[in-house]
Amino acid sequence: MTTQGKLKHTTRTASGKVKEIVGRAVGNRRMTSRGKTEQLTARIKHTTGKGMATLRHRGRAAKGRTQEIIGSASGNNHMTMRGKLSKASARISEKFNK
Repeated sequence: MTTQGKLKHTTRTASGKVKEIVGRAVGNRRMTSRGKTEQLTARIKHTTGKGMATLRHRGRAAKGRTQEIIGSASGNNHMTMRGKLSKASARISEKFNK
């Protein structure tokens, strides 16, 4: 998930919280429920984005592993190393995006 996406979801969650608090303060049930809904929507989108990013990284790691196996089976050192690099890169990206 990109930093821009994280920021967007965090901002939406915060604005939803503000709407909820203001709605409670003035006694407006509609504003309170809209605030809660906005917070929930932002959390769902954030969680979905994280899941999609994880799947994307795991797919890249699997591709790297496949390249590594094919490279070592065919004796192609360049492909083997490219596969190892791709696999390591995907693992690092996954760690930083959690």
